[in-house]
Amino acid sequence: MTTKEPVLRLTPRANEANPRGDIFGGWVMAQFDLAGMIIGNKEMTSSFATVAVKEMTFKHPIFVFDEVSIYGEVIHRGNTSFTVELAAYAKRASERYQNEPILIGTAQIVYAAIKKPGEKNEKVVFMPNDDAGLHDFQH
Repeated sequence: MTTKEPVLRLTPRANEANPRGDIFGGWVMAQFDLAGMIIGNKEMTSSFATVAVKEMTFKHPIFVFDEVSIYGEVIHRGNTSFTVELAAYAKRASERYQNEPILIGTAQIVYAAIKKPGEKNEKVVFMPNDDAGLHDFQH
């Protein structure tokens, strides 16, 4: 990741945990998708929607009250889609001021341009001065 500031920083609560105290994987997936959408909104002028999760890996659990930071960047720009790479780090609630963040997981999510919800667009429109010369995402 080349970004130095997190796209998203949050603390999961008890209602987002399973009976063992680990945060549900679906909660983490939703946060990855939200962070990807935030990145896309900063770089694209067209509307877009999530179309694929190319990869998602969980390396360590997240616990209630951990401080979770998600970093990301666009790694592919195509004519009708773009791909965002994301990484989540956590500072343990019990060790927040003593240890470095732990890599919790990574993801690559693909977004496609849309005209309106449910309708595929013909082309992704990037902000001015962005290099959009990469090839289309191949399904």
